Amino acid sequence: MDALIEFLSGGVGGVCLVLVGQPFDNIKVQLQASGSTKTFMSSTRDIYSSSPLGLLNFYRGASPILLGVAPVFAICFLAFAQAKGILKSITGVRNDKDLSLALIGLAGSATAIPTTLLLAPGERVKIVMQTDRSSGSAIEVAKRIVKLGGVKSLFRGSSMTLLRDGFGSFGYFSTYEGIKRTLTSESGPTNLSTSTILVAGGLAGVVNWSIALPFDVLKTRIQQSQTKSSTETFALTRSLIQNEGIRGLYRGLFPVLLRAFPANAACFYGMEESRSQLLRLQRFFAAKDTSSE
Repeated sequence: MDALIEFLSGGVGGVCLVLVGQPFDNIKVQLQASGSTKTFMSSTRDIYSSSPLGLLNFYRGASPILLGVAPVFAICFLAFAQAKGILKSITGVRNDKDLSLALIGLAGSATAIPTTLLLAPGERVKIVMQTDRSSGSAIEVAKRIVKLGGVKSLFRGSSMTLLRDGFGSFGYFSTYEGIKRTLTSESGPTNLSTSTILVAGGLAGVVNWSIALPFDVLKTRIQQSQTKSSTETFALTRSLIQNEGIRGLYRGLFPVLLRAFPANAACFYGMEESRSQLLRLQRFFAAKDTSSE
């Protein structure tokens, strides 16, 4: 039952993240894909005016992410809980709060393994949709990608996704846990205040993307191509740095950090709130079963 609660609450958190963060993500991708030709404001204007839908244009490419984000984040938080359980058994500690922040970060890094398998195809489709305005629907884009490069082409950029989420998740979960421990009393996580969740979640998102952004820029460049051939990562990195400098690896930093705080604050709030409600239901039914005996 505990695993199911982690699974469901993680899915709710992921949906909250996408709903809050997708407009900023769309701007970020435009900046990353265009090299040095666009600014934050010009990308914002271009997205807004790209069709009569106006503000809804900022949610272009959201459908494949929304379809995949619930299971991805559900598996992410479930994997995190299981990884913590393994580390607790190895170290002999009984509670999460007794694990060091380094071990919490290690458990977070482990979540990148299962989530990459689910996340990479959806992100591949999303990137093509966001960088090619004539791309069509998510299903049409997926079909075209498979036609041009085979099914494996849907997983282009997976290694960079794994690196991005592995390193980023270390900072993500350790930061959230560290701030949560600092701002809460010994009474435990069930008494987390809304402000604590929002601050810890928002800052965790900022740390995550500060670490992950260079990998994300490279992932975007790799995934936006719809041809059969793929650019080698090292060659692409070298070319990007030669043409744009180290700053090129941080393309989209402003919208990323602008998005990171509210989106991840929403993610952790959705996760913690849904987990709290599910635990309450669990206790209710457990008490009901006990009273009926």
